Parts: sequence; C-alpha cells; structure tokens
Amino acid sequence: MATRGGPARRPAVVISPILGSETAFVTSFAERFAREGWHALVVFRPEIAYDPARPFAQVEERIADGVMRRVEALDWLLAHDDVDAARVASFGISAGGIEGALVAGVDPRYVGHVLGLAGGPLADVLVDSDEDDIRRMTDRVVATLRVPREELRARLRGSIRTDPVDLAPRVDPAAVLLVLARRDRAVPARCGLALRDALGRPATIFLPLGHYASILFLPFVAPRVVEFLRRRFDGVPNEAPPGSAGTFARPPSRSRP
Repeated sequence: MATRGGPARRPAVVISPILGSETAFVTSFAERFAREGWHALVVFRPEIAYDPARPFAQVEERIADGVMRRVEALDWLLAHDDVDAARVASFGISAGGIEGALVAGVDPRYVGHVLGLAGGPLADVLVDSDEDDIRRMTDRVVATLRVPREELRARLRGSIRTDPVDLAPRVDPAAVLLVLARRDRAVPARCGLALRDALGRPATIFLPLGHYASILFLPFVAPRVVEFLRRRFDGVPNEAPPGSAGTFARPPSRSRP
C-alpha cells in the first residue's frame, strides 16, 4: 500500500457505503480524505438477503458477520506500515452508517465515527423502512413465515442481539458525529433519534430532508465531517508531511470483506 511522500504513518478512515455497496455516494468523501493526507479504505458488504430454507436466526448471523468483516478489514489495513494505528476513524452512510454504529460498539481501535443517516433498533428499521430492497425483503419474510408485520417485528426484536441501540452505551459520545434527516423514511427519522439518544446525544447535523435527498446533500457537509475527524486525530503526532496525499484503497479481492 504505497503512499506519496514516503513511508510516514498516516491516519486512516474506513468507509462503509450505502445498501448494495453502491460507492457513488462515498467516493467523493474517500477522495477528500485522501487529499487530507489520510488513507481511505472502502469496505464492501454482501447484498441484503433472506434464505427461506435457513432458520430465522440467519438475520442475526448476517448482521454479526458484517461486523466481523469490518473488524477483519481493519486488521488488513493495520498490517500496512504506513497506517497510523492510533488514528483510525470510520465513515458510513445509510446501511453503512448503521454498520459503523455497530462497529463502534465492538471495536475500540477507532478514535472517531461519522454515522450518516443511521438508526435503530434494527427491528424497527427493517419493518418500517420504505427503502425498496428492504421492503421487498420484509414482504418476502412475512409471506414465508405467514405472520403479520408486527409479529415479524417481535421476532426480530427477540432474535437480533447485534443492534446499534444496544451497543451504543459502549461508545464515547465525543467520538461520534451523527448526520440525520428529519424527514427520513428509509431509516425512519424516529430510529435516527433513538440511536442518537442511545449514543448519549453526540454532536449531530440535522438535515431538513428525506433520506435520498440527504444523501445527495452530504457533500455540502463534507467540511464539517473533515473538521470533526481532524479534531479526533489531534493529540497524536502527525508524521505525514503537510500537504501530502494519502491513498484511496480497497483490500485485494482475495481478502475483501
């Protein structure tokens, strides 16, 4: 993992894209982080899915597996000599923001987390979301189990243990910047507020928009995101020469999470 300007150790930001691992909305942030002299690692995830032939416990298994993939991605990143292990942060949008909230509760190696358009509990996000892929999946599960949606909600609440709201008390509120949409229906706005409360009401940027309009608006909040991450990286000796560029990288395909 080469960098311009020599082998100096540089901060890194681990990035989780939106549902389906669509990178269009995070690439500009990755490039912005690299211009700051930071490494930017985009971590892909499998598409959301439900297998009717498998037990219902697969929901929790898939969530926990996604978190473990992020842990392994950071392991891979920190194996490089030019990464400053003391200055690693995360950035995620939508499904990536939810994943970032989960990781924040289980992996203490991060000094900061930017969680965009995230929320919880996951049972409420999954049942109440109007996002097309999630809605189709929950409709399929309801049909497979032959239960009403409220029964599905109850089953999810009983099954999901890896939940951002439950893990939130483990996270330092000062280490979090939330970006929430007041009119969000994909990750319902009340779920965003529930996560905010569970996290101890960290610094929050409220956008007066819905979910998808807010995604398009996120580049306009980039300066505040960068400033937050700079503050989180402060206090650790900066070995990167001023003005040098970091890298925008992905793990090799054989070890890609």
